[in-house]
Amino acid sequence: MKFTIATLVGALVACTNGYSDADLKASLHLSALAYCGIGKYLNLQYTGDLQGFVATKVIYSGLIDDTEGFIGYLPSTKSIYVVFRGSSNIQDFVTDIGIIRVDW
Repeated sequence: MKFTIATLVGALVACTNGYSDADLKASLHLSALAYCGIGKYLNLQYTGDLQGFVATKVIYSGLIDDTEGFIGYLPSTKSIYVVFRGSSNIQDFVTDIGIIRVDW
């Protein structure tokens, strides 16, 4: 399921912005790595399509809504990535449905 969603999102981005296959593969692999846990993002050895990727910042909201992810860049493509883990437990799903409308 995680890979299907990441692939769909990558395909939609490719249609609108003209990303290459390499960009899509990097996005797919980073999406999967978002589930490794906040303690590992900055210490992973990135290989293959992600060779040279540098993770620079961990995103973690704490126990309130359990948002996790990381920010990094891939020098070979001059790309910056902001990667978030999707919902993976009941707490995440409760946060997802906690929508508050605001006027703007």
